[in-house]
Amino acid sequence: MYGANFPRLAYDEAPLGNNVGKNSEVIAKGDFLTLSSGFVAVAGAASIPLGIADCSKTMASDNQTVAKVQVPYLPAETDMMFEADFNTTVVMSAAYNGYLFKLTGTTGAMQIDSNTASTTVGVVELVKLDPRGEGSAVRGLFRFARSARGYTVAT
Repeated sequence: MYGANFPRLAYDEAPLGNNVGKNSEVIAKGDFLTLSSGFVAVAGAASIPLGIADCSKTMASDNQTVAKVQVPYLPAETDMMFEADFNTTVVMSAAYNGYLFKLTGTTGAMQIDSNTASTTVGVVELVKLDPRGEGSAVRGLFRFARSARGYTVAT
């Protein structure tokens, strides 16, 4: 799975944010987003999360000044939980619950970087490995460790 998935969240009840997208930015549903000079962009490894894209959008090269297409997203909150996959099948165990991780990948192929496990630095926190009880060492239930609305952990 790429991007984030909300199996426990009713989309009809979720508040959506909207900000103008960065020029020439390609965004896929489920991508982690950030602000770049005040405009929505796909998040980097340690970007402060703005939210998670609610749909796919491609911005024109003059989007910031002419088209001004907005990107609907679910705002990043430190109590919001979502499912995502690690980028590699590594030997993860429940002992990693509570660890922090950075992001990896590009639009449409974003995942959690399994090589960045830390107790002090990261963008997302692993709440529970294998949240569906399927025996997966790749899928996790995560929450944002920090967000654009509040800082809890340094990257």
